[in-house]
Amino acid sequence: MQTDSVRFAGNANLTFNYQKTNDISLNVFKTSLSTQLKTKNLKHILLVLGNYDLAQSNKTTINNAGFGHLRYNYKLNKWVRWEVYTQLQFNELLSLKYRYLVGTGARIKLTHGEVIRTYLAISSFYEYEQIQDLQ
Repeated sequence: MQTDSVRFAGNANLTFNYQKTNDISLNVFKTSLSTQLKTKNLKHILLVLGNYDLAQSNKTTINNAGFGHLRYNYKLNKWVRWEVYTQLQFNELLSLKYRYLVGTGARIKLTHGEVIRTYLAISSFYEYEQIQDLQ
């Protein structure tokens, strides 16, 4: 996120698509929701990301996947930020019933250029996932 006067930015996209074919078994409905929200002040950065996709052909699910991510950064000094994050994800196509993770760590600024900034992150997290049976 740019360091300028804009301290709050976001977007959301919602799409629907229905495709009817001559073969009634191939009618396809797709929907997708995607969101992004960023807020920043001198010491705090908050990032929220989300995505959900669903595609169905009559009563058959082709794709059903979702993703949510929340990240908070706190500025300790000019070069170091501490961050905390969590994430939730599922994806039927990949047989991922759900994945959950939560973590924390330091983000260290290595370079501070006008166009490019480089960071090194040292983080620890806990992850749990459950896979669906492929019967």
